Amino acid sequence: MTTNDMDMVETFFLEDSNLRGRIVRLGRAVNDILHTHAYPAPVATLTGQAAVMALLLSSMLKDDGIFTLQAQGDGPVGTLVADITGHGNVRACARFDQDRLDRWEADEVPETAYMGLIGRGHMVFTIDQGGENTERYQGVVELKGGTLVECVQHYFTQSEQIATGLRLALRRDDDGHWHAGAILLQKMPDTAKPDVDPDAWNRAMVLLQSCTDDELLDADLPVNDLLYRLFHQEGVRAQEPQPVRHQCRCSADRVENVLVAMSSEERLDLAEEDGKISVKCEFCSREYKFDAAELEHKLNNPSGVVQ
Repeated sequence: MTTNDMDMVETFFLEDSNLRGRIVRLGRAVNDILHTHAYPAPVATLTGQAAVMALLLSSMLKDDGIFTLQAQGDGPVGTLVADITGHGNVRACARFDQDRLDRWEADEVPETAYMGLIGRGHMVFTIDQGGENTERYQGVVELKGGTLVECVQHYFTQSEQIATGLRLALRRDDDGHWHAGAILLQKMPDTAKPDVDPDAWNRAMVLLQSCTDDELLDADLPVNDLLYRLFHQEGVRAQEPQPVRHQCRCSADRVENVLVAMSSEERLDLAEEDGKISVKCEFCSREYKFDAAELEHKLNNPSGVVQ
């Protein structure tokens, strides 16, 4: 195993079949995300899957860009969010109702069907390339399917009309550590290579589905060896892997800017008995504290002159 075979995302092409793909392998990154939150197992599973899926779908990001996957519904898990920057910084979180979750019979539902926790709703994909002169792209689709994989495949079929195949595995081992792996394949336009074997797509899907969870998660199986094992007959060519890490973008300045955008009444409602405003980042659980009186004085006297 090399250092590039864990916590990485890699783009590859099946040149003979005119297909493009991405492969993800996560160890410490997904483990750090899920241990930061200490969610109940079903919520942790959904959150980890969302982080992996965001990495799979972020191939077009520039360095300053951000790709966001968000699912919202009427179930016990009301919101599921994951985002990835062009520099490979990934984070994810979920909002859920513990009482409703407690009433949900988790033991009777397989992990592959945990999307039922989100219920009826929609999924949003957002690409923000950063910079002042770039437009933000956003795609929205109804949640359909019992798994996150099925929901994403529905999005590409319904909204993008791109044939898409996915395999995703997420597992917590006996010592409590999480591991994840996934492969995405997409059919490129026929105009790019009109002489492709018409059975190439079906053949590639059979090969993709033959990949086992153990292979996707095996840290001792190099990623390129796995790709060659699966697709060597299709002329697989891989690009350099991109390292991935769990890193939040929150900061005291960002949180203060959010508070500043509120009205004085809203900030007053947030203040505790000791006059402090506490804000916890939903992504990394870091807590920020501000003195409500000092913040109001700063806003009313931005020049810093004592009055």
